[in-house]
Amino acid sequence: MKNLIIFCLLLCTSLAVFGQPEWQRQDITDWGKEYPHATLYPCSNPIKAEQGNPKESDRIIYLDGNWKFNWSKKPAERDSTFFKTESSLNYWKTIPVPSNWELQGYDYPIYVNTTYEFSNNPNPPFVPTNYNPVGQYSTWFEVPEEWLNRRLFIELGAVKSAFYIWINGVKIGYSEDSKTAVEFEITKYIKAGKNKIALEVYRWSDGSYLECQDFWRISGIERSIILISRPQTYIKDYFALAQLVNNYKDGQLNLQVAIEGQSKGLKLEVTLKDNDLNGKPVFQTELPISNKNEIIVDKTIPGVRQWNAEEPNLYTLTLTLKDKKGKTLESISSKTGFRTIEIKEGNLLVNGRHIRMKGVNRHEHDPKLGHVVTNEMMIKDIKLMKENNINTVRTCHYPNDPRWYDLCDKYGLYVIDEANIESHGMGYDERSLAKDTSWRKAHLERMKRMVERDKNHPCVVFWSLGNEAGDGPNFVSTAAWTRKRDNSRPIHYERAGMADHTDIYCPMYPSLQHLKWYSSEKRSKPYIMCEYAHSMGNSTGNLQDYWDIIESNDQLQGGSIWDWVDQGFLKTNEKGEDYYAYGGDYGPANVPSDSNFMINGLVFPDRKPHPALNEVKKVYQNVKFSLAPDNKSLVIKNRYSFINLGNFEVIASLLINGEPLEELTLNPGKLNAGKDTTLILNFQNISGNGAQHINIRMVTKSEMGIIKPGTILASEQFEIKAPTPQPLPQRGGSPISIYDNTSNVIINGAGFSLTFDKSSGLLSSWEVNDMQLLQSPLTTNFWRSPTDNDYGNRSPRYNLYWRDAAKKLILTSFELKKGMMPVIKTTFKLPNSSATIDLSYTVYSEGSVVVDYNFIAPTDPSDTLYKLYHGIPRIGLRVQLKDPKPSVEWLGRGPFENYIDRQTAAFIGRYKSTPDELYTPYIRPQENGYRTDCQYVKLSGLFNFTVAFQNGEIKPIKPWLVEKGKLSDQFDHSIKGFGFSALPFNLEQLDYSMSQNRHTVDLKENPYTELLFDIMQRGVGGDDSWGAMTHPEYSIPVANASFRVILKGSAN
Repeated sequence: MKNLIIFCLLLCTSLAVFGQPEWQRQDITDWGKEYPHATLYPCSNPIKAEQGNPKESDRIIYLDGNWKFNWSKKPAERDSTFFKTESSLNYWKTIPVPSNWELQGYDYPIYVNTTYEFSNNPNPPFVPTNYNPVGQYSTWFEVPEEWLNRRLFIELGAVKSAFYIWINGVKIGYSEDSKTAVEFEITKYIKAGKNKIALEVYRWSDGSYLECQDFWRISGIERSIILISRPQTYIKDYFALAQLVNNYKDGQLNLQVAIEGQSKGLKLEVTLKDNDLNGKPVFQTELPISNKNEIIVDKTIPGVRQWNAEEPNLYTLTLTLKDKKGKTLESISSKTGFRTIEIKEGNLLVNGRHIRMKGVNRHEHDPKLGHVVTNEMMIKDIKLMKENNINTVRTCHYPNDPRWYDLCDKYGLYVIDEANIESHGMGYDERSLAKDTSWRKAHLERMKRMVERDKNHPCVVFWSLGNEAGDGPNFVSTAAWTRKRDNSRPIHYERAGMADHTDIYCPMYPSLQHLKWYSSEKRSKPYIMCEYAHSMGNSTGNLQDYWDIIESNDQLQGGSIWDWVDQGFLKTNEKGEDYYAYGGDYGPANVPSDSNFMINGLVFPDRKPHPALNEVKKVYQNVKFSLAPDNKSLVIKNRYSFINLGNFEVIASLLINGEPLEELTLNPGKLNAGKDTTLILNFQNISGNGAQHINIRMVTKSEMGIIKPGTILASEQFEIKAPTPQPLPQRGGSPISIYDNTSNVIINGAGFSLTFDKSSGLLSSWEVNDMQLLQSPLTTNFWRSPTDNDYGNRSPRYNLYWRDAAKKLILTSFELKKGMMPVIKTTFKLPNSSATIDLSYTVYSEGSVVVDYNFIAPTDPSDTLYKLYHGIPRIGLRVQLKDPKPSVEWLGRGPFENYIDRQTAAFIGRYKSTPDELYTPYIRPQENGYRTDCQYVKLSGLFNFTVAFQNGEIKPIKPWLVEKGKLSDQFDHSIKGFGFSALPFNLEQLDYSMSQNRHTVDLKENPYTELLFDIMQRGVGGDDSWGAMTHPEYSIPVANASFRVILKGSAN
């Protein structure tokens, strides 16, 4: 009965579709276009072709520029005659091509994640007609006279979401799939002189049901439009499969070339040049065209240089079509690389070697141009990736601009090429379009267009069938076609799980336990996470924990972090201030929005790195280090898959109390991949006093592709001698006077005065030479401004108690102990709990105050605190200092922001900065700017204020609640120092409801600096941003906690 109902629904839909326009029919994906083929740019001769610059080709004209443009709210309002050659469009405005019209003042961008922006009740293939904007484009162009006797084509790189095209008033075609090129032959429509092209682009079409990706939903012509001139017989397509044979030592070039047109008597010259041999051919042949209009070359090339992401050796392949007299008709050229991708015994191998995919997901995004990407921005992306040890990019969730693949070929990145298929909004059950065979053609066409276009790129190592589109027969069909067309690359599809139509087991956001489970036995597929480590806002915690497990088992071969870039658009407010906009920042109030959920990159929209990128670089590094027990020898482990270390040098530095004292430069030699070596460290001062660390940096000696000389690609720090507690002040000195009245206790010394409020129990005033240091009293603090991950796991809701706890403390005891070092002892009771806090202040005559903090957890298991979910956000103190622009010096982890679960890359050192620089401008303001494991922090400006660490510990006494309500006592954290932030903004400014759209520009700097210092703040987490908790070992249980710090205020 269930199947009968589904059949009837499909039949009704099919009948309803009949007679609808193409953009409302899933059975019509295009008409009039050419069959998809490899990216190729013809030239008149091989010299021009080998230059590899299509803009310099004499057979190509770019139509990019300002076009006439008209925008209509719905199809019924569009201009129905604009395409006619006699139609005057002088009254129309212009728009740049390429561009997204929503960023040019027409309509507005919409951001949603998993739903369709055009309907709350999707009914494929139908899209709205009452609001479905239509953009109409037109321009005139001329072709050279000598082109009029040739075959002419127009290629549109990417148009979203569907369009019709007219040439000189004649409708010649229609197409969907907004992320791959489509080509039409226009020979018979072109005339001498001026020619008119017109496009009618629909914001939504039936194709939109397959484009439900997690990104801005915007429209328009997103890539270049070009005219292409071909001879009457031309090279239609080619597939250059360059692999390795004979134990991966020799190359095997299998070349298939398709010719279109009358080819009798014609020949094809095939030339393969090694880019490192100054253009010298390593293979060259000239062959007649067969009766089937094809050429097949199968040639072994001895001793080729391999392509891989570490050594992207390329060859130049040039195809030249010649007539009977040997005259060149046209030439095309591209780069190729010899490499072999295999899965053997459940392991992914490149050129016979095991690799790990240290990846990111990358959306095409420009903060000003939207989905139009420039060459400069792509190169910036690749440079940053290579500098930060990223070797893999998943083109989430659509094929990228063809120039991206050229750059990945050149500079060395493994690419997971993903089809433009995501129907997330239909779910994964019976309504999934993957199960509806009337959508099979639409799925298959998108896969074909990607595979045919990108098949010649060595960087493409997997074909991905799409993303989050359910699973069913349509994906089985696309996988079968892909394997038949190209069996040299594995197939990747997350929703297929372990089914036969994926070669990779590629889950998203698995737990550490899931990785351990998979690696507990030998399995048939490599484990490569398609998405993990959701880096939304202040995130990317516990990345090292993932890779500790990954590197322990060969079948665990990495994954791609979500994601590379914050998808914020640059916008200007009414005050003229620039900021990055996200979902909900455009359009009327009822526009659907998933807020800032696409602000989850490792870099800001302008590609300025987030602090977390430092952690990624460290965790992903390919060289590991260990120190011998005697601290005199360093073991270097080359964990690259291919390259030796001949182009690196090792710089070892000895630090005493965070300051470099001695430096050595070491040569690791040409240590081969997978090998270890030991170098001697001849430090002269390693037995000295003070905290001692050895820092290791491995830097490039000369250029490595896009990586410049002197770039650090691997680093480590070793603790030789732990820091000793900061010394207590000297006893004695100038006399201290005490004034004890009904309201306050005032303690005066040489040049200082402290006031303790008896009603609140707080240190409310600190004067030095009659200058007030405190903007607000020194208070306890348990709260942090919620991060995006906190909101995702609902910590702000469950932790609300801790936000208000410090303000609602009940003072139960205030005691003054007089003497040479007077002591103020206070005891506070937490609201609705038997937990207490003992705070004591010991005042020394030279002006220091030793603060002893003791949080005493309740012993009754039914106490309110044990009913709270998620533990304590932080345990520490808070003060606002009357200096807005001090310099900040600290001895601790840095120099960049770090947290207890994201500190692998942050080394102990002595650093200096300012509150402005310590602040991280996350697009949605949140907790930021933290530094951990500090021995002291000193703020200097109008005055000096120092916090120095003496000791601290946290001792759990009861099990505490962690993720999913389970009880756990997993907590083992030795307190090595305190954490701090010193910012121009306070907790309240950074703390707000998720229902608000807030941006960094909304914050106004205070006339003071807020200093927070803690025995511990919980980690930022990073498994995902919609429920995953901070891992237990990086969280704070309800526990006894104590610490001692020394505070010192002085004149500057």
